[in-house]
Amino acid sequence: MLVVMHGHLQLSDEQTIKAQVRLQFKDVSGDQVMVIRSQQATRKGKSVSVKTVDTAMKRKNRHTKEAAAIDSRCADINAEVGD
Repeated sequence: MLVVMHGHLQLSDEQTIKAQVRLQFKDVSGDQVMVIRSQQATRKGKSVSVKTVDTAMKRKNRHTKEAAAIDSRCADINAEVGD
């Protein structure tokens, strides 16, 4: 999956735009997983840079309905989700 933020900074007078991307899916065991990635695009001159501010993952067990959450400060979310 590729998500690209572009074009919006040229349409506004803002120097910074914040965005949040949410991906919800079921893993191989049928548990519901949601990954939330917060990003920020900043304009400096004519160039635009995009950086990930925070990433979090929430997993809900399909049998017990128990939910667990981690963020990018505690774990490598990309490794948890896989490529």
